[in-house]
Amino acid sequence: MLALWSIIKNSEDSDRPDPVFLSTDLYFQVSELVISVPVVAMRDIFIPPSNINPLPIFRSSGPFGTPRWFATREYKAALLEFAADPAQPAEVASIKLNFGYYGSYGEYSISQEICPKLSRQLSQMACRNQLRNELVGLPTDIYISTISGLNQFRNHSFSNGPDISVFDLIEAMTPISHVAKMACAGDQKFCYAAILVSKGLYAVWSPSCSNSTNEDCKNEIEAQGAEIENFVSDELRVE
Repeated sequence: MLALWSIIKNSEDSDRPDPVFLSTDLYFQVSELVISVPVVAMRDIFIPPSNINPLPIFRSSGPFGTPRWFATREYKAALLEFAADPAQPAEVASIKLNFGYYGSYGEYSISQEICPKLSRQLSQMACRNQLRNELVGLPTDIYISTISGLNQFRNHSFSNGPDISVFDLIEAMTPISHVAKMACAGDQKFCYAAILVSKGLYAVWSPSCSNSTNEDCKNEIEAQGAEIENFVSDELRVE
């Protein structure tokens, strides 16, 4: 990790994604759980309010995209120093993860170089759009969050939607248990789902099924929640 950090520190900013950086494993402690994900699967992280955010505000050398797209040298070095050491996982209040086909987002054809560098078979399968049948139903984006991390959703509103925040929908699902729930607004058009993954740890996502009064939709959300709970425990957790 130190060798990689040194290479990145002495590299130049680029308008081309970096396969070595994107395939690097990161380690995070969320509540009592330690998880590991490659950079390419990380959309964003949220630091506990009591901690200083070690990551630079300006993150991208490209014209658009999430922090991992065309990350600046400064951001790469700071992120690796913050979260690339398995012996010292980075404490976060929440992390937003992406489990889609990586080549269809910001990396384009560069994903062919990312896939073989990923350390986990599951990550390689996601990179190649070859997820196992039991994982195909995972949402593209999932927030893994502590109770304090849920406060970030106070600032998440709906474009051209009802005058409420995502946090309002999360509150409507309280108490959140090990059986996934969904809450909707705006004539069932704007929905979020949540489940208690483990003690003090929650998963939140925007479901494709958007009707909290429909029984089939309710069953779909519950099945998806159970899949997320098992995925976090079996695939992301670091022993």
